[in-house]
This record gives sequence, structure tokens and C-alpha cells, in this order.
Amino acid sequence: IARNKMNLFYFGTSLGFSVEVKRVKLGVKASPEILCFAQAKYKNPEKHTAELQGLNPVRLKLGMTMMMDVFGVYVDYGLTPMFKPDVGSEAKMFSMGLKLGF
Repeated sequence: IARNKMNLFYFGTSLGFSVEVKRVKLGVKASPEILCFAQAKYKNPEKHTAELQGLNPVRLKLGMTMMMDVFGVYVDYGLTPMFKPDVGSEAKMFSMGLKLGF
């Protein structure tokens, strides 16, 4: 199965707060971001394009983190749709992963 890939680079900053209860640190943040670069790689036929039309140029994310000592997990959810209205689906970004903090 051939898969197409899309790479998006957003630039922004985050504003949030955290509380620490015993050894557990909980944090919440909001991040406004601006789209700086978008690229797609198509498998069939194989080609690269940097001119992706219809992407939302601004996104707002909400995030949560939970840290215990230096290890933790994070979750980010995009409140704004990835595509402009009437261009694509109502897809929103979601990411989660592990964190190391020293």
C-alpha cells in the first residue's frame, strides 16, 4: 500500500501553568501557532510539492502534561481545523507522547 506523507511546520509560543502535588507535576497550556512551511510527498506518481493549498494558516492547540520526577506524558489537541472551510475535512491535529525533563 502506497502512503502519501504531509509535513507541516508551525511556529508559535505557549502560555500555561502547572501545579505540583508531591512528586507529580500537572500542567496545562494553550499554544497559538502560524504555519511556516508545508510539504507533501506523493508515492504514485512519486513527487514532492511545497505548495499545498487549503491549509489553515493559524492553529490553536491545548495541551496537558503529567510529569513524575523526570519522566512524563503529554497530550496536545488542535482546536482549529487543519483545513480551511469548504476545502477539506474537519480534521484536527492530535498528538501524544513521552517527555523527559531535567
